[in-house]
Amino acid sequence: MLYAKLRSDILAARDIRQSVLEQLTSTDPRTLVLLSLNLPGPEKTAAPFSRLFDWGEEQLRCHIEDLEAVTRQTDILGPWALYTSSLPAAAAKQIGCMIEEDCAAARLLDIDIYDNNAAAYHRQQLGLPLRPCFVCPAPAAECIRLGRHSFHEIQSYLDRLLDCLPT
Repeated sequence: MLYAKLRSDILAARDIRQSVLEQLTSTDPRTLVLLSLNLPGPEKTAAPFSRLFDWGEEQLRCHIEDLEAVTRQTDILGPWALYTSSLPAAAAKQIGCMIEEDCAAARLLDIDIYDNNAAAYHRQQLGLPLRPCFVCPAPAAECIRLGRHSFHEIQSYLDRLLDCLPT
């Protein structure tokens, strides 16, 4: 029963985020930038994660001159913030990918870009490979779908990354 409640809460949080995206694209033609954390496990709000999120937000502000904050919230999935920019989606995605690959801990950032139709702009559209798994070089989505790695393996990687947080 606990798993069903958790799953329901996660889906509800995703629905709320999507609703905010869709509502904004109906009134604002600019590119949307969604910053969140890509964290396995139940803990999403510990101090190191907040520091990483703040660093990611600072990097976005440094690289996207007209970044305008729309909302910043925390839900069961962790902190997230939504911004607008006049940059084309492809340029914003290039910046997002650069930030995600800037240091080891930045691997835990998730910077999603949406055009003015709320359609996601993907790494593959830039000719980049899918994001790799935390544990092996296979695509992360594939390992998640197949349950290829134990929670212990993933948590061990996460613990090592936390030692590399940017300052």
